[in-house]
Amino acid sequence: MTHVPRKRPYDDRESARRWRAQPGAARFAPARLRLPHPFDLPRHLHAAAIRVGLRPRSMIESGLFEQWLHALESFLLGPLARRR
Repeated sequence: MTHVPRKRPYDDRESARRWRAQPGAARFAPARLRLPHPFDLPRHLHAAAIRVGLRPRSMIESGLFEQWLHALESFLLGPLARRR
């Protein structure tokens, strides 16, 4: 099997022009897919704590936690954060 290098968005002149012509958010799409994953861990830990009984089983409390985590994610990631 031979190694075929992956084509990057800027490998040729036309691709580079199209890549620069994209809006800013579209350029960061690959990063947007990777960056939010660290914020999924607190969500999973929160859900696990509720299942075990360490946190109250409350929709209000869960909603407040989700709002707080979304605000933190938006503050830290800025335009790369997930949208609701």
